[in-house]
Amino acid sequence: KKMDTIKTPVETAEERHFQSVKNALSHYGEHAVAVLERMQPSYTGLPAKYKEMLPDLEGHFEALRTCIGCNEEFLLSVSEVTQHDLFANQDDVSVKQQQTIPTEGDMDKVRSLLRMFVRDWSIDGSNERDQCYTPLIRELEATFPVNKTNRGDVRVLVPGCGLGRLAWEISQRGFCTQGNEMSLFMLLGSDFVLNRTTGKEQCKIYPFVHQTANVAKRSDMIREIRIPDVCPPVAEDAPQNEPGDFSMVAGDFREIYSIDEQEGKWKACVTCFFLDTGANIFEYVEAIYHLLPVGGHWLNLGPLLYHLSDNSGASVEVAADDLRNIVVSFGFDIVSEETHQSTYAGNPRSMLHVGYKNIFFHAVKTGRTKPGLTPSSAKTAQNKTRAPVPPAVFPVATTTLASEMLEASFTTST
Repeated sequence: KKMDTIKTPVETAEERHFQSVKNALSHYGEHAVAVLERMQPSYTGLPAKYKEMLPDLEGHFEALRTCIGCNEEFLLSVSEVTQHDLFANQDDVSVKQQQTIPTEGDMDKVRSLLRMFVRDWSIDGSNERDQCYTPLIRELEATFPVNKTNRGDVRVLVPGCGLGRLAWEISQRGFCTQGNEMSLFMLLGSDFVLNRTTGKEQCKIYPFVHQTANVAKRSDMIREIRIPDVCPPVAEDAPQNEPGDFSMVAGDFREIYSIDEQEGKWKACVTCFFLDTGANIFEYVEAIYHLLPVGGHWLNLGPLLYHLSDNSGASVEVAADDLRNIVVSFGFDIVSEETHQSTYAGNPRSMLHVGYKNIFFHAVKTGRTKPGLTPSSAKTAQNKTRAPVPPAVFPVATTTLASEMLEASFTTST
């Protein structure tokens, strides 16, 4: 008989958050149809002379409902995983979660998840991946050439890896790779693609069904996207190298990788659209400095959007030239730097395109710091009293998932 366990408040909060994310995914269809039904009378109530100018209006709304239904079916498949299955060091959820109506913020994350599947795991996202992932992968491969390096011994960390495509691509080139992600929406999505798909383009989604502005053609709203463009558990179309070990870790990047056990353990850190996601960019640079050895490589590509900029001034927002000085001050040499244009989770057929002029640099840790700076010392000191949660593995496909899930990991938006 399994012994009863007493759960801490943090564990209970984690379980509640896990259930709230699954609740948001399961409510997608109901919520999306309700939004559609609020919008439809504005069109169906038009005078007949106006409606004649919009052919087959009823058919269009019926098509939108069908697309929403397909999205709902897909998202329910994504949510069909228990906390114990996803994180092998977590017990089965014991909290009886009351089914509440998700917030609009939760539903926005669900819609964003659909768009992220396009970016990371569809043919339609290949252009964005070429803009953002390919430069990083090429630089990493040039740094560790296959004819001079045993890539299986090169440990590469990819913080803020989202749905995991960049981390997976790096592992397929022989590197021992670990992705880190804090958003449970992204973690459930990456688990679905990396571990539970069985073939290429097996799923169809309609991620642009919610876009009503800047639409060139009505048919663009109901455009079908097939995912995944490559099936990770099979990986028949993967790069022709012996894949390296691949794992995913859930939780706050700074909390997990600033502890003593992580110091100097990674030969490379690859950050893509990540540095501007936290409240304090200094802490991100400090943690990266800590986890790399002297001679370790940091490759970065991304903008300085600062996701928390509207959060009551809680975000430290520095300019690009200041960021360069911060990186050098912590003890890095910047060996190359340039700018790269890209979009992010965009709709290629939209009339509106948001572009980013990304910072792309390659930095190497020298061990040299400016007087008064002791990178990572304060962080490691405060973590000495907290024992790290041991990694836990679930043996599905080639992926492991470890969890140090702190309460903050489930209350900070992504």
